[in-house]
Amino acid sequence: METLRQTDVIVQGVIFSIGMPAVSLACYAVIRLIRVDDITPVYVINVLLSDLLQVLIRPLLIQRVLERTDNNLSVRHFVFLLGLFGSVGFMFCITLERYVAVAHPLWYQKRHTIKRAVQICVVIWILILTITLLNEFLMNPQELNFRVYFMNSVLSLFVFMSLVMCYFGTWRKIRSVRSLPAQEKKRIMHLMGMVVGTYGVLFLPLCAVSAYMYVVQNFFFIPMYFASLLVQLNPMVDPFLYIFIRKDVNVRDHCCVTCLSC
Repeated sequence: METLRQTDVIVQGVIFSIGMPAVSLACYAVIRLIRVDDITPVYVINVLLSDLLQVLIRPLLIQRVLERTDNNLSVRHFVFLLGLFGSVGFMFCITLERYVAVAHPLWYQKRHTIKRAVQICVVIWILILTITLLNEFLMNPQELNFRVYFMNSVLSLFVFMSLVMCYFGTWRKIRSVRSLPAQEKKRIMHLMGMVVGTYGVLFLPLCAVSAYMYVVQNFFFIPMYFASLLVQLNPMVDPFLYIFIRKDVNVRDHCCVTCLSC
């Protein structure tokens, strides 16, 4: 148990020390990419802001582990969940927006403006805030814990299946589009592939563990700990979205080669 505490402190410290500058720089870089004809950066910025919430709460999580106290636990948990749900929600927006842009280009060009994207983001933040408050309210009574785990796992699985459907729907549509340059097709599919892959690797294990705990009505600490640890690594991955929304293919490919050589 003490080893897990020490591991938790190290992981939280690494996430904060690396995630804070990485997410901040990515936010600045993505803001500079916003243009009238491409609103994907608007959703990416909201993903990064969600990550920023998760990163900023890390010192308080470290304090909780070191002092072994649950003071202000509800506040820490609420802020973390708000950032986590926000990250999931806007990753879904990125994938859905790319699918609509390819599958219904005329409708997309007429109706999807930066103003509309900002309005959508506001609505999503309201929904995320509502879901987070509901989750916090239901998690208080001990007898409802397993039910909440099940609800979260079902919601996570629904999001993942939706991401996969959007990915393959876009892939099927984009093959028949001749007016789109090959590099642009790759950029779109790489962006969507990263979103789906990130969600599958980091979030699905927690979904599976939560569903299993609901079925057997028993709490498994070690699997839950490591599944939660994967989810907490999310802010370390999302800044790479910047690479895949760049129009500059040479810079993007150079970034990929640099990352692989590290």
